[in-house]
Amino acid sequence: MAFLSPRNCESFIGDLEERYQKVLSKKGRTSAAIWFWRQILTSLGAFIWVALNRLFALAVVVELYRRIRS
Repeated sequence: MAFLSPRNCESFIGDLEERYQKVLSKKGRTSAAIWFWRQILTSLGAFIWVALNRLFALAVVVELYRRIRS
């Protein structure tokens, strides 16, 4: 995943796999698939939010640099 470091990505995927197996064993394949995709979509929203905040912060830094240089 582009928003995570390799270490965090492995951890995230491992957690998803572990929890998926628990939901699968308790509620079945359909519930586990729904749970899995809900987790992915929710997480993507959070990752995108963090990335946008970083871009905004970078834009602020660039604008400050431009003002200082001019």
